Amino acid sequence: MSLLLRIAKGAAWTAGAQWVVQLTQFATSIVLARMLSPSDYGLVGLALVYTGFVTLVANLGMGPALIQRRTIDDGHICAAFWGTAAVSVILFLFSVVAAPAVADFFNQPQLVAIVRVTAIAILFSPLNSILYSLLSRQMAFRSLALVDVAGAIASQGAALIFAVSGWGVWAIVIAQLANPLVRLLLLFRLNRWLPSWRFDPQRFAALFAFSSHLIGFNFVNYFARNLDKVIIGRFLGSAALGYYDMSYQIMLKPLQNVSQTISSPLLPALSSIQEEKAQASEVYRRVTTYIALITFPMMTGIALVAGDFVPIVLGNKWEPAVPIIRILCFVGAIQSVGSTVGDVYLSQGRSDIMLKWALATTPLFGAAFYLGTTWGIVGVAICYAAVNVPLWITAHHIANRLIGLEPTRFWRSLLPATVISLIMAAAVITTQMLCDFYNIDPRVRLGTAIATGVACCGLLLFVSSNQDIGAIRKRALEQLRPLLLRCRATR
Repeated sequence: MSLLLRIAKGAAWTAGAQWVVQLTQFATSIVLARMLSPSDYGLVGLALVYTGFVTLVANLGMGPALIQRRTIDDGHICAAFWGTAAVSVILFLFSVVAAPAVADFFNQPQLVAIVRVTAIAILFSPLNSILYSLLSRQMAFRSLALVDVAGAIASQGAALIFAVSGWGVWAIVIAQLANPLVRLLLLFRLNRWLPSWRFDPQRFAALFAFSSHLIGFNFVNYFARNLDKVIIGRFLGSAALGYYDMSYQIMLKPLQNVSQTISSPLLPALSSIQEEKAQASEVYRRVTTYIALITFPMMTGIALVAGDFVPIVLGNKWEPAVPIIRILCFVGAIQSVGSTVGDVYLSQGRSDIMLKWALATTPLFGAAFYLGTTWGIVGVAICYAAVNVPLWITAHHIANRLIGLEPTRFWRSLLPATVISLIMAAAVITTQMLCDFYNIDPRVRLGTAIATGVACCGLLLFVSSNQDIGAIRKRALEQLRPLLLRCRATR
């Protein structure tokens, strides 16, 4: 089986899981958005800025280290597991003590209890990373899909039950705990592995030699990616953060559904051919092309229909989020491709580049976010987008050089997705203008605009003469042909 085909099969399983996960989260978020206030979302968002960072530190980067290493044994796995478990317990206890300081920083007394409860996830999530990496190393994406779906259903089900029962903000908090706990239990079951009572310092050191740079990168990168929330929460308040966080989630969830679906098999695949630059560069180019063909039109479509989607689906109280969604969708489009550069760095054993990159760019993000608060949350979103563009271009230039991918070949491969998005945008805008002219109900206009965008993209993909798009069509027809033949045979 070719490497691209293994990536495609892994992506197919991940895609199925992600669609279930995202649809579950989408339906739940609509219900919760109508039952809870922007301030509720803002409070949990502030708590997760802290606990998410601590969880990241507790991971120690052992998951990617296990994937990248060519050979591992039970000693490596046990060393990673017990080392991570010890750090997780220490950081959980620290978080319980530090909760009042976190609440004081954000001037939100309610955060003390919320931080202490959400910190329980620190005990589970880092261990999930290690067990998840073992299945990922084997490219067992069918099993990983089951884990993702089960975790999402448990999380969203708990949120709905507690929200309907009147628990308010605690419904979101409990959802944050249900997911990692269910995932951990399933991962133990699927791996059929339990740690022995041994810890090998030498094996731990061998893994840590790779992951140490990754820890530094994760530390700085998480700080950079959450600076906007910290600054908004500190200077603009929890309600403003609630609008911003909801906007970010609307942009991020479809993005994760596609970008992570296709790129999730990328790290183990590139790691397996890390010394074969020509093959690695072609695999990477085609994967990023496929991501862009889906995410560029998707982000464009979400930005165009946000004006109708937000008041109709989430409610009028969320309308301030509309301009933020439109700006962040542009960021999401380029990040859908940009998020893959980390897999290139890691597959080539260059986690040091990731750390240096994070150290160089974090001050730029911080300055941009702080400047943006002058114009409110919309200003923060605009400054975020302005900083992202030049950094996106530079990051790809570095990654492409590592695997010998010519810059012009890479950027040219993103052109079809860009052209399709622009044509689709023209069709959707025309549809919306016609609906306005004839005073058509906003709900009908929303449905018509979405249908127009989907149909336009489908038609353009069908008639395109681009070689990469042609390869997708050929592969799709090969998969559909046996199904069509079986359907005919049953008649």
